[in-house]
Amino acid sequence: MKDDTKIVRGLDEEAFHKLDAHLNKSINSHRLPIYQTSTYLFDSIEEAYGAFTGTEHHHIYSRVSNPNAIYLGAKVAILEGAEAGIGLNSGMSAIITALLTLLRPGDSLIASKPLYGGTSELLEFLKEFGIKVKFSDADSIYEDLERGSYKVCLIETPANPTLDIFDISLISKLCKEKGTFLLVDNTFATPYHQKPIKLGADAVIHSSTKYLSGHGDTIGGVIVGKEDFIKKVLHTMKLLGTIAQPFNAWLTARGIRTLAVRMRKHSENALKIARYLESKEEVLKVYYPGLPSFKYYHIAIRQMENGFSGMVSFVLDGNIDHLKKFISNLSLFHFAVSLGDTDSLVTAPALTTHALSPIKDFPENLIRLSVGIEDVDDLIEDLENAFRKTFHGQRVK
Repeated sequence: MKDDTKIVRGLDEEAFHKLDAHLNKSINSHRLPIYQTSTYLFDSIEEAYGAFTGTEHHHIYSRVSNPNAIYLGAKVAILEGAEAGIGLNSGMSAIITALLTLLRPGDSLIASKPLYGGTSELLEFLKEFGIKVKFSDADSIYEDLERGSYKVCLIETPANPTLDIFDISLISKLCKEKGTFLLVDNTFATPYHQKPIKLGADAVIHSSTKYLSGHGDTIGGVIVGKEDFIKKVLHTMKLLGTIAQPFNAWLTARGIRTLAVRMRKHSENALKIARYLESKEEVLKVYYPGLPSFKYYHIAIRQMENGFSGMVSFVLDGNIDHLKKFISNLSLFHFAVSLGDTDSLVTAPALTTHALSPIKDFPENLIRLSVGIEDVDDLIEDLENAFRKTFHGQRVK
């Protein structure tokens, strides 16, 4: 009776352990499963000691390491042509973890501008801890690198939100001459369109929330680079608790399987929309690396592959009220601050992602489009309707 009660109440722990052990050894899954566990079992004290001291590889605790985060990092490392990588719990986690691995009080950092608003805010925050930060644009960064001395160079290319292109090969050459570590944010381009490691970067970071995941249903980040650097990153990550959680890492790895297919469509749609926007008298300027009229087109065609990704920005000929009306008149473009989704998104950086940024090197009435993979004619029709409703057929003088 006692044994029956134990089984009915689900307390036959020995049977459960035997079942778990059997499943772990017998399942030959086609896809990596989700390791939704907080901790991992050891077979002995010696094994545990080896895991904690680093003399033996063994998962300890999901904040320290988990198979899904490691798999994600390895997958992106392969795509980027890097030696190793790790998945983190957000793009900002990737940035701060990389920077705190590399920088100490008194060190100097040079960063490209413009940058994602959160990144520029973070760099301003690091100044409070004795880290010197200089922001440099796509025209002056080369001279600044030649003249100055920096521990780290952080560039975002294409840049958010004006899509400025920084010459990775040239910046890499200048960094190597000065012993500067080059860290490239490749979120906008993805390894389908751009491979910074191949162009000389020391490490690459991603907000994998965006194109890598691609479906707007998870948050994540990735760091890839040389194996010895990633080992240092793992230590920093353990202390900060910034590793990717298993389910989020699993979703991102799943999304990467369709990366090439999605990026081709994103890029094709974006180029057609950029050309369409250039034809509109209500538009003062279009920012897209694939347009010959774009200031940094000559770098983009040499540096980027298979197209120019799905981000397009443009300056509306009007005031903030026109900008607000235009966005509210869109139907297929959803008003949201993220990007890289299969759905098309629109935002006004000055009023959203860069509202608190210390750097706003772009017009206030700039609109940023994350062009999705819908039918491009439908997207252009949506934009045309918004122009018509906003301006009633009359251009603002």
